[in-house]
Order: sequence, then C-alpha cells, then structure tokens
Amino acid sequence: GNKRGRLGLQAAGSLASALAVHGIRRVVVLGAEEAAPRAIGQLRSGGIEYACIGHVPDHEYEELLSHTRIVCMLSTLEGFGLPYGEALANGIPAVGVAGSGVERFAEYGAVIARDATLTSIKDAIVSALLATISSGQIRADLSWERTGRKLLQVVGA
Repeated sequence: GNKRGRLGLQAAGSLASALAVHGIRRVVVLGAEEAAPRAIGQLRSGGIEYACIGHVPDHEYEELLSHTRIVCMLSTLEGFGLPYGEALANGIPAVGVAGSGVERFAEYGAVIARDATLTSIKDAIVSALLATISSGQIRADLSWERTGRKLLQVVGA
C-alpha cells in the first residue's frame, strides 16, 4: 500500500546499529502493522525495542512525540503533511518520500527520499539522524495566528 510501513521497518532494521549509536532505543509504529519479521529481529538483536501501537488519541501522540528522535512517514498520499510539520516544529527530523506532503517542509529541514526504495529511505534516515532542526522558524511560519490571517486573505474577509 501507500503507507509503506514494511519498507520503513526494513530500513530501520538494516540500520539498527546506526540507530543505536544515535541513542535510539525504541522504534514505534503508529497505525496498522505491516509484518516485517526479519527487520523486527534485526532491531531487537541490535538492542532496539519494537512496538506497534496502532492509532492513538491526541494526548498519547503528543507524549510519544515528546520522546521522539526522528519521524519517518513514507506515505505518498499525505496531502498536507501535518505529522512532518508537527515533528519539525518540535525540533525532530522528519523523513518522507518525494511526491508527498513532506516536500512543502523541505525548507524547514525535512529530509526527502528521492524514491520509495530501501536504499533511498536508508540514506534519508541517516541524513535525518545527522540533521539539526531549528524549530523556531517553522513555528513562526505555521502558527495558528498566521494560518488564520492567510485563510482570511484567501476568503476575502
């Protein structure tokens, strides 16, 4: 499907040692689980916990985000890319695939994989792990106040 959860797990599994070096001790999948037993085994043998917790309420999502080191969302059908914006606004590197909502966040430091191949996704994750995100600019640009003003301009009120 377009969510590409299995591809993300495969990339994380093959990068288990690099993730551990960067202090990542847990990989959490939100939404529907896609089986990738080999990748999950690679994570666990690299000392990284794996959990698929499905969909979560907003307050649980915010708690998870507060402990997140990288957001990897590989769907190409995310028109607005809200999870990317939320991650970047919290100083968390975000990885997405070209042709998705993440492209609008490239100027804020989102890492865009050139295509949905394992090599491209792995390269993007490594780049994101090395990235430093300045959350101040995206918070100013994407504030509710600014969004409201732009909406009023569009509707002519």
